[in-house]
Amino acid sequence: MGAVPQLAYMYASLFGVVTEEEYEYTSGDPWGAGDDQKCKFDAKTTEVTATTMGFETLPHNDQLALMHHLANNGPISTSVAASDWGLYYGGVFDGCDYDQNIAVNHAVQLVGYGTDPEGGDYWLIKNSWSTLWGDMLDEDHPENAGYMKLARETDAQCGTNTTPLDGSGCADGGVESVHVCGMCAVLSDNSYPVGTVWAKEH
Repeated sequence: MGAVPQLAYMYASLFGVVTEEEYEYTSGDPWGAGDDQKCKFDAKTTEVTATTMGFETLPHNDQLALMHHLANNGPISTSVAASDWGLYYGGVFDGCDYDQNIAVNHAVQLVGYGTDPEGGDYWLIKNSWSTLWGDMLDEDHPENAGYMKLARETDAQCGTNTTPLDGSGCADGGVESVHVCGMCAVLSDNSYPVGTVWAKEH
């Protein structure tokens, strides 16, 4: 259901990928504006721009490891519980409830972290839901559209994902629940590509 970035890295290692300029994101419109959710990219007829050898995964639910990676290596993919994100339009989001099922069902790019003078500490997330969604409260910074500030706790709280098949679980895998930490499970599953090479000039 979209929460497994490792599958994207596997695809990139087997078939290669192109840049966003070469093939613009077209699937997964959250407002249902006629999008058929089908990928129109044809790997058989398109020249590959980059490939990767695979991926590495950070220790699960390890906030310090994640902060260290962001500060020293850069952006990383993360699997999150995004069911309540549809109406986000600004500020620091803290709307995921640790006492209920934390359904990890979406993958995003975690690009950094910081502190908001009003909302406190946050993780900075780049999402794929177009610039019609995201942090749009600050009219002086339209570039914030498409991004989200997600609450970053000093001591990360944890909960349970009782529906792993919505995201990273495998059918008949025997896993009925997963321990997840961080707001909206942001600490639970973080990975990044390794051995990435350009196959042509970009």
